[in-house]
Amino acid sequence: MLSDLRFSEDNVRVRRDLLVKFVVNLIEGSMGYVGGNGYLVLLNVV
Repeated sequence: MLSDLRFSEDNVRVRRDLLVKFVVNLIEGSMGYVGGNGYLVLLNVV
C-alpha cells in the first residue's frame, strides 16, 4: 500500500513537471519579451 502511494505521488510530480515545462514553453513562445518576469509569475502561480 505504501509503495502504491509513493508511486502515485511520483506520477503526480512527473505530470506537474511536464505541465510546468509546457507552460514555460508557452510563455517563452508567446511572450518571449517578458523574459525573467515570466518565470517569477510562473513560480508564484505554481
